[in-house]
Amino acid sequence: MKGRLLTGPVPVDSRSRRIDIRWPGRAPAPALWPHALRYRDALNEPFRLDVLCRGNDAAADTDALKGRIVAFGIDTGGQQRRWLCGVVSGIVAGGGSGHYSTVELTVESALSMLDRRRTCRVFQDRTVPEIVAAILDEHMARNPVIGACFSYRTLLDRHYSPRSYCVQFNESDQHFIDRLLAEEGITYFFRFDGGDESLGHHMVLTDAGSLPDEPPRSLQLLAAGAAATGRQQWISQWQRVSQLTTHSVALASHDYRPACALRGRDETVVEQGSGSHQAGRSLSDYQALAPYYADHDRELGAYARLRMQAEEMKAATFHGEGPPSDLPIASSFVLEDPSASADTARQPSAFITTSTHIELRNNLLEAALCSPAVDEAIAGEHLAAGYGDHLRFTAVAAGVPLVPRYADLFDRPTVHGMQTATVVGPVGEEVHTDELGRIRIRFHWQESDQHPSDTPEASERSSTWVRVSWPGAGDGFGYQFLPRVGQEVLVAFLHGDIDRPVVVGALHNGRQAPPRFSGQHGLPGNRALAGMQSREHGGEGYGELLMDNTSGEVRTRLAASPFASELNLGHLSTPRRDGHAQPRGEGAELRTDAALALRAAHGVLLSTYARQMASGEQLDRQELLALLDDCTQLFRGLGEAAAARGASACEDEGMAELVRALREWPDANAPREGAPLVAVAAEGGLVSATPASQLQYAGRNHDVVATDDVQSSSGGHTRLMAGGGLSLYAQDEHLQVIANHGNVILQAQQADLQAHAENNLLLAAGEGEVVISAPRIRLVAEDGSYLKLGGGIELGTEGAAVVHAARHDWLGAKTESADTAAFARDPASRQLRFHYEGDLQAVAAGVQHTLSLDDGDTVQGTADAEGLGEAVQRDGMQRVQIQARQKIEDAQGETDG
Repeated sequence: MKGRLLTGPVPVDSRSRRIDIRWPGRAPAPALWPHALRYRDALNEPFRLDVLCRGNDAAADTDALKGRIVAFGIDTGGQQRRWLCGVVSGIVAGGGSGHYSTVELTVESALSMLDRRRTCRVFQDRTVPEIVAAILDEHMARNPVIGACFSYRTLLDRHYSPRSYCVQFNESDQHFIDRLLAEEGITYFFRFDGGDESLGHHMVLTDAGSLPDEPPRSLQLLAAGAAATGRQQWISQWQRVSQLTTHSVALASHDYRPACALRGRDETVVEQGSGSHQAGRSLSDYQALAPYYADHDRELGAYARLRMQAEEMKAATFHGEGPPSDLPIASSFVLEDPSASADTARQPSAFITTSTHIELRNNLLEAALCSPAVDEAIAGEHLAAGYGDHLRFTAVAAGVPLVPRYADLFDRPTVHGMQTATVVGPVGEEVHTDELGRIRIRFHWQESDQHPSDTPEASERSSTWVRVSWPGAGDGFGYQFLPRVGQEVLVAFLHGDIDRPVVVGALHNGRQAPPRFSGQHGLPGNRALAGMQSREHGGEGYGELLMDNTSGEVRTRLAASPFASELNLGHLSTPRRDGHAQPRGEGAELRTDAALALRAAHGVLLSTYARQMASGEQLDRQELLALLDDCTQLFRGLGEAAAARGASACEDEGMAELVRALREWPDANAPREGAPLVAVAAEGGLVSATPASQLQYAGRNHDVVATDDVQSSSGGHTRLMAGGGLSLYAQDEHLQVIANHGNVILQAQQADLQAHAENNLLLAAGEGEVVISAPRIRLVAEDGSYLKLGGGIELGTEGAAVVHAARHDWLGAKTESADTAAFARDPASRQLRFHYEGDLQAVAAGVQHTLSLDDGDTVQGTADAEGLGEAVQRDGMQRVQIQARQKIEDAQGETDG
């Protein structure tokens, strides 16, 4: 808007005006004179000036006045002025008659200007005074107008705890400052500079009733019809306003670190009279606050006290009116009431102003700046409507704490719905977390100029530690799938409080694609797949639980990408890509490109006997037990028959123990533990094959039983070795030993070789000869006839001796020799090595041991540094029982272990 302003010199002395004007700065001062002024100020509110000015018709742009610093001086008597200085924030240009124009200026504090900047930002580990100072310093440094006319100072006595996380969210700076100060019970007001060198205003922040050290003013209450005397300030109206207030304030919160509820409570100390006191007994203000609102009960109680004190300020307030006077906000004054009665003598006489409203008209006519006609014309315009000439103010008794109201005026920003954020952390760290599994996040609305990307605040310091919600969380148990740096997460806010975020989920986006199950892309084609997949830190490896819900091809896969280790269940197939896969089989598959171990402390059952639809118990083995019964009967029957016919008796104790232990495996509801057996039952047969060697070992017996045949074949040699004896028994058919090309060698190296036959004993050689050699050879027939060879020849019979020969030659002496086998006499020998259980490489030196042999002998010794015990040598193989112990040194000496 444009108006007409005076540009000529002021024709009279400005000291004679009731309202003076100054324009600090180097810019030319516009020729405007204040005609009327309205000034409003209150505790914890920015002040405001509405000033009606006049000027001449000189052409000027009133818009140029916006943002300029201007000061208005109010005459307080004795050639003293109280200067009110602020920034022009609004202009209303009125009309004119050719000789004048009118302009209404709105002048506000620098704090009011902060209401015009709205932002979102995060403060961490700072107290409220530090946060407020940071914002004010920022504007003072960046805005030359604010820096020129504004300052602040603090009069704070209380201790303020740092806030780990404090968010300004879609709030103006002024509202954010007002909210924080009110929450902490910090009162602010403004004071003005009025010197010739500087004009401005400064913000005073105070707590606990600390006010600037200023002498109290004196006000006189004039009775109706009385006249003021001297220069003493006076008021014409004075009222005491009482209100029934809340009796108590109670606050509740919860802190997740100690996992306990927080409680704070405070009751009023204001005496409200017997009637109102009784009426207010049940009037309590109970509020459930956001979690971890305070650090402990004591601090929450302090917040309750602040809110109670804010209520108590309403219990008794005072309203006064009178002519305009010098009565700044938050100033103390003493009220003199000459007409006070004895009943009112108990009322307080010292007060603190809490708000002021001044309306004042200038004396331009008396200052001869314009004619009465012009002054009347201006006063008649609509812009001049509502301007008076008086003072209205409110006050509280001195000593009442000046505490801003919080609950009724402010609240932390309420977040409508959830937001998304990005997980942040130090450079190179995949997962940034703490002992509670919390993470740090950065909201998308956080401005880059507040957290530059090349500073730590852009990563691990972009927010406080934020908890993550899981489907289950208990003491040392629950879920853990920590979001990683760079992931987008979904954030909810407890109590809707922007300062209380909690991560409730994670989301995929253009950079964070859905899982690539089995390493294959495929959405939307793979939409039938469900499950979860992890990812190696700093690599491409993964683990996954996949559930394939494709119609007719349902399967489950538990896998880890290293060595292609996986368990496949159901319809086995190749990895599904774009919804398609090739079948590989049905059932279950456990496979890996590395090693595989199956361990069960209480037994392993491998069976191909079906239990359809998972019927039966875990260790159902009836078919195996039935087979073992058959096995035992056959083994014992043939063994007894062999023993009855002279063969060695079979030892069935080991077999019986195995069958008994297998039969005693516990049922489903039995509390006992099963024996650590491996039991294999194959209904259709059992195949074991290897292109390399195969080893079977039994610490006791190795029993092989077949209802039909036991057949053993080898392409090379077959060797049977026995430490005791070797017994071969055939119940019905032949016992055959045939060497197709080599010799058949039978030796009894330290005893006799016996051959018995019920019928004939046949020795025959197709080629060569039959050689029987011994020191003595004796052939005896059933009738006693005999032939002795060795030391000569002796022939005897009771019957006839018949010799048939074509010729009889009786020559001289002659002998022959035959090769005989040489038998070694090496005894059986064995030496034990002791080691610690579960570690074959860790030898146990110094182990004292006793070996008990089958022949009743005992051997004692101590293992050497290599763990080798005493060597045992006997003529034959014997079983050995071992007892061992080791001495362990402790603080008192040696003890057996």
